[in-house]
Formats: sequence, structure tokens, C-alpha cells
Amino acid sequence: MTPPPWDYEAFERRVADWARDRPDVRAAIVFGSRAREDRPADVWSDLDVVLVATDPERYAEETAWLEALGEPWVTCRGETPVGTFPQRHVVFDDGLEVDFVPVPADAVTDLEALPDEVFAVFHRGYRFLVDSDRMADRLAARVDRVDFEALGLALPDEAAFLETLHDAWYHAFWVAKKLRRGELWTAKRGLDGYLKWECLLPVLKWHARAVHGRRSWHGGRFLEDWADDRAVAELETAFADYDTSECWVALEATLDLLEWLARETAAAADYDYPDRTEAYVRDLVRGLDPDGPDPL
Repeated sequence: MTPPPWDYEAFERRVADWARDRPDVRAAIVFGSRAREDRPADVWSDLDVVLVATDPERYAEETAWLEALGEPWVTCRGETPVGTFPQRHVVFDDGLEVDFVPVPADAVTDLEALPDEVFAVFHRGYRFLVDSDRMADRLAARVDRVDFEALGLALPDEAAFLETLHDAWYHAFWVAKKLRRGELWTAKRGLDGYLKWECLLPVLKWHARAVHGRRSWHGGRFLEDWADDRAVAELETAFADYDTSECWVALEATLDLLEWLARETAAAADYDYPDRTEAYVRDLVRGLDPDGPDPL
């Protein structure tokens, strides 16, 4: 396979030259895979750049400024997965992909006011392209003070753990009713969307922490590396094609996976496990299966 013609090093030099010529841009910082030592960039990685600016909204909302860096073929506004900062996604000529995250210059004058979750991302790696206000030392000191335990890398308390389980069981029953009614689109969104991201993923993270002593990544990134090997294997049957029968199978598989992950996590944390509640919900879901008894 011919390597793609993406020269990110040359693009970084263009960003640095451009930023130095703009008094309103106080810093340009590369973060993410192209600044990490742990899980560094590969040929498919994009480039993530923080722009510290006096008028950051301009760089989030407008697009004309991009032409100074290359030919932007595709661009849209989004949010960062951590911290929910506005960002601008761009695909330049030759397929070079860049995410710009504009942040206000006055916000970084008081780094203590920003949440730890932001600096946890920088903890994995970053480097300055431009640093007009000499903030490198202050940023490094703030990154070193990240409290990873407070960020949820420790286990939740028992109440939060049970809340997630009840959330999962509620939505499993909700998905089953949608499937029985024939609302396949809505049911699949709940099954492969909410149930997986908001319920199963936290339990996967807690299990990795409690049983294996592993640290997870945000958004489930690199899950195949940190999650339990058995869980990774069982995910294959926990997702379904756009087919009602397959969704029933995937719903049952999702609940099976959630159950043993949650039970092992509860045992490791010395939490009580709500056996009766789970059994009740599993019976409700199975009762709605078209191959089972008619719903009440």
C-alpha cells in the first residue's frame, strides 16, 4: 500500500509561521496522538492544535482564516470529547485532517480555574509551536497537579455504581418495548447507542480498574487494549445489524456481558449486587421477545 501523502510536520511549520504573524494568537499547542509517547500517532492520525487567542470565537465560527494554511475542502464545527470546547474540524487538500481548538487567552491566565479533565489530556503529551506569553512552565506545573483519582479513574461509590446498573436495566426494557412495537430505528439507537456508551462503557472501565488495575481512555478509545479480553470478544455479539431478530440477540448478549462485568466489579469493590432487581428486568425483557410469551 502506498503511504498517503500527508506531511503533518510541514503543516505544523505553516501553523507556527501563521500564528507568529497574528498578534491575537498567543499560543499554538499540539496535543493528542502527534504529541503522545503512549499510543503515538500512526499514518492515520490527525493533527490536534489548540489556538490560544484573544478572539477565539472567530476561529471556531469563521472559515476564511483557514485558507492561509492550505486549501480547506471540508470543514465543520464540533466539540472536543473532553471539556466540550468548541473546535473546528478541517480536511485540507491531499486529505490532511486537522482539529483546531480555539480557547480564550484570558482563560489560560488562570489555569487553576480550568477543570482537571482538560489537563489530563495534556498529561499524555503536548508541545508548543508558538508560545508568545511564555505559558509553558505554568502549563507544565498545572498538568503535573492533575488528580486522576478525582477524575473517576478510581471506582465510583456504591450509589453511583447502582445508578448506572439501574440506568442500564431501565433502557434495556425500553429497547425491548421498542423492538416489540416495531420501532427498529429507535430501538437500535438505544441498544447500540445509549446502552453501550452511557451504561456498558462505564462498567467496562470500572471492571478494568477493579479487576485488572488498568487505566482506561476517554470515550472508549483503545478499548481493545485495556478492557477485559473476554469482554472484547463478547462485544462481537452485543452489536447487531439493522435487523429486529439480531437486535433481540444483541440485547440479550449486552445484558449478559453487563452482568458478569458488574458482578466481578461489585465483588472487587465489596458492593452488594442487586440480584433480584436484575432477575426481574431480565424476565421482563425475555417476556417481550417475540419468541416468548405475549407481553402483559
